[in-house]
Amino acid sequence: MIPGVILGVSILLTATAAGNHIENALGVDVELFRPSYWLVVLGQFSFAATYVMLLVSARLKKI
Repeated sequence: MIPGVILGVSILLTATAAGNHIENALGVDVELFRPSYWLVVLGQFSFAATYVMLLVSARLKKI
């Protein structure tokens, strides 16, 4: 559970910092970088994709 929490917090902080930087530099508000549903989807996908890749690569090595 701890790696998921750490990943979630790091994605939130990184996305917020990137959103603030883009808004200050370009004056454009990118909604994806604000805490929202899509940011949660991105975080869950990145967390689940690592396990899927590990499992699939282990199965392919057996073949």
